[in-house]
Amino acid sequence: MDHIRLVTLVVGLVLLGCAARDPGLAPLEERLARARAEQEALHQRLEATRRAAQAGDPRAQRQLGEMYAAGRGTAVDHAQAVRWYRAAADRGDAEAQYRLGVFLDYGV
Repeated sequence: MDHIRLVTLVVGLVLLGCAARDPGLAPLEERLARARAEQEALHQRLEATRRAAQAGDPRAQRQLGEMYAAGRGTAVDHAQAVRWYRAAADRGDAEAQYRLGVFLDYGV
């Protein structure tokens, strides 16, 4: 279980326990459920993008780099972002070439 999911689960359990004692916290429980659903959707998108990137799709490689750079669906990982930007740039993706240049310019 990755760190983000574990934290979400712990917070959810705490809020669920509080909501059981205080019905006024029910909206918090609903927001937590939505947040968990959004996190799961991001994780599924990350995995689908990773499969396409590993298959050599330059657009997916760039998108995976963006996800690692911004921490969408995963923890921020600049080394992985550079890796995937470089793979897409090597396949001619102009946006990935630009983003790779920015990362390298800043010394990442």
